[in-house]
Amino acid sequence: MLALAAVGANAALDATSSPSTTSTTTASSTGSTAGGSQDTHAIVVNHGDDRYRYALAFRIVQVSGDVVDAQNAAVAVAANCTDCTTVAVSLEGILVYGDPSVFTPENVALAYNENCTNCATLAAAYQEEAQYSNRMRITGAGRQEIAAIRLDLESIRNDNLSLAEID
Repeated sequence: MLALAAVGANAALDATSSPSTTSTTTASSTGSTAGGSQDTHAIVVNHGDDRYRYALAFRIVQVSGDVVDAQNAAVAVAANCTDCTTVAVSLEGILVYGDPSVFTPENVALAYNENCTNCATLAAAYQEEAQYSNRMRITGAGRQEIAAIRLDLESIRNDNLSLAEID
């Protein structure tokens, strides 16, 4: 389902229950371009019985300079509940221009259930890097494709997909 699949980190726990009709979105994306933060995070915590909670972060950043150390993380935590589904998905595209001397991007996914019964938890983090000699410009057609990807990702929340179908 997720189309950004070059470099990925995934974590999943028992997927035996299906999502309920209740949905809540909590997502965090920080920073934006060169000079700002290169980090992207999707974090969600679920404490409710029969609840479906979903967090999504999706960013494309352009970075230059001597250090490229973007961090991408998806964290999904379910605690003290029954029959819940918790999903965190973080996607980050890094457009590097120039010739950095330090290139240490990090990509991590963590899914954790604590004192849960029959809960399903998924965290998926994908990070793709591309390097160019000059700053890149995303065309109008490219922006339309990015908008379509965002809509597809948001639809996951309402499609009652299994964790295997999401990942």
